[in-house]
Amino acid sequence: MKSILIIESDEATRGAICDLLQLEWPYLSMYTADSGESGVRVAQQKRPDLILVGSDLPGMNGYQTARTLRQMPETTLTPLVAITSSTFDRSQLMASLCSTCNAWLLKPFSAQRLIQIIRPFALHLPNLKQGHNSYLHS
Repeated sequence: MKSILIIESDEATRGAICDLLQLEWPYLSMYTADSGESGVRVAQQKRPDLILVGSDLPGMNGYQTARTLRQMPETTLTPLVAITSSTFDRSQLMASLCSTCNAWLLKPFSAQRLIQIIRPFALHLPNLKQGHNSYLHS
């Protein structure tokens, strides 16, 4: 894994994720976006190896963003990790994630949990690159 795109509306959360991932994997290129629309544009241009998608995004929400990314040739096989708050209905969350994301992470999360979720993708697990889902949660 060489690059990660973090699509998250909250600037503090985006920054914290970048900082934590850079400490663990200093060689990674980090790209960020604060909305679904800008995230889709960055994904098309940069073609990251992993995309983290916040659920509460302005404009196109996280699930719409994930579906759009899955439909684009540049990112159809790119692993997606949903970042969501515990205020969302879990049945709705799981239904949306089953068809779009490879893993998910509930806010608030610890640095250890973030690394635990990302590590399989950093190790290039082939089954995850090919669209098989691994639902990891707090």
